[in-house]
Formats: sequence, C-alpha cells, structure tokens
Amino acid sequence: MSSILEFLWLFCAAWWIFTIFILWRPKLKKLSETSELSTNDILLFQKNIALAITIPCILLQIMQFFGGYKLPIFLLEGKPISIWGVASYGITFISWGLLLFWIWMKSGAEYLSKFAPILNIPKNPRAIKYLIILFLLIVAASGIIKIFSN
Repeated sequence: MSSILEFLWLFCAAWWIFTIFILWRPKLKKLSETSELSTNDILLFQKNIALAITIPCILLQIMQFFGGYKLPIFLLEGKPISIWGVASYGITFISWGLLLFWIWMKSGAEYLSKFAPILNIPKNPRAIKYLIILFLLIVAASGIIKIFSN
C-alpha cells in the first residue's frame, strides 16, 4: 500500500492550484473592485504564482519517483548522496535564488505589495524583502539542523 508521502509533492502542487484559483477567488474579486488592478492583472498574478509553486513541486515529485524514494525528503536519504538528492538541492537553491533575484533586483516586492491583502503580507515593499529573507533563513537553518542531527 502506498503512503500519502509518496505523492506529497503532487498533493502540494494540487493544493496550491486549488488555493490560488478557487479559495482566493472571492478575495481577488474584491481586490479588483477596490484597487487599480484589472482582471487581467489578477489572472496573470494567479498564473505566475501557480507556475512558480507547482513547477518545483512537480520536478521534485518526478525525481522522487525516478530515484525510487518513499519519502518526499529524499535528498537526505542515502550515503553517499544520490544524483536525485543533488538535483533536489539544485532545484531548491535555484528556486530560492530566482525568488531573491526577483524580489531584490527586479520589482518583485513592489508587485507583491499590490496583492498584500491576499498573501497576508505587509504592503511595504521593503518589509516584504526582509520577510522573504527571514523566511529563507529559517528554512535554511532547519535544513542545516536536520543534516547535522543525523
């Protein structure tokens, strides 16, 4: 019998698609009525967020299947680390790098500030930048603690 953890990355992608296109719909509609954002702006936001979240999830699920791993945190399994573990680190760091580049070097924080009521984040772009860095530092620290606790 398969464990739900074998398909966690697919469930994660499906959950975010459901959240973005179904659960956020009323809030996004209200936002379009009370702000300068058009329906096309909101649709583009939904598509971009969905792609940014689901592509890494799907890639990690593919690697989990091809690597023959039962758990979604397969990058920490095995000695020595497999090519699938290295690739998962690559996807993770590339995703983080792209996020940081978009937030800090492009106008990502300003763009996200327009959708602050939906994302439950501050409207201040500078606060968004530091919030993203804080989040990534917490995630990185938890990963480092996990690696060295084995």
